[in-house]
Amino acid sequence: MHKVIALALVRWMALALALAPSACKSEAKTGAASADAAPIIDPRAPYLTDELMTRFVESMRADANPFDFLFRAQHGGGEEGKPAGNYGPERLEKMNAFARGFGLAGAEEYFQIWTRIMLAEMTDLAESARAMGDDMARLLEKRLQRPDLPEAERRDLEEQLRQVKERFAAEDVRGSTLNSADVEVVRRFQGAIDEALVKWNQ
Repeated sequence: MHKVIALALVRWMALALALAPSACKSEAKTGAASADAAPIIDPRAPYLTDELMTRFVESMRADANPFDFLFRAQHGGGEEGKPAGNYGPERLEKMNAFARGFGLAGAEEYFQIWTRIMLAEMTDLAESARAMGDDMARLLEKRLQRPDLPEAERRDLEEQLRQVKERFAAEDVRGSTLNSADVEVVRRFQGAIDEALVKWNQ
């Protein structure tokens, strides 16, 4: 799951940068209401609901999915063998139609939901890493309390402690992780998400 998350995040970021102007052009050409497009919302603001997640997971189980490149961990191909970045108005409209067929606002909302799923996983990983860092720091601090500790060993332990604190402070992403409400929603659906990902990575 972690490999899927990391690789899909890279693909989504690259696609999303180009998707925004293309989406606007596509909406203008097709005459679709602008209200259909989901706004890009700060990940710190709750967005996900059980209903949205149920619809999203159902879409992941579909036999054909124009968003399948998001779910594939081993290669950059996707729907109809097209590379993830090979898309235009026709493919974008297919994405919009697919998402709307499952009751979602369109491609932008589909990407937004998947991004929050990935951010929830990354938030859990970051919390685990912080807990591991705290455990390592406590162990080193306990060893430093030994009264008969040789000076050379003390300097070595102090340096290790400094590095641990520095490393995990740099990796502390609490200010940019997903809000706790969305994380809890994703956790409730994590088993179904993992199950749905299997067929895209066989």
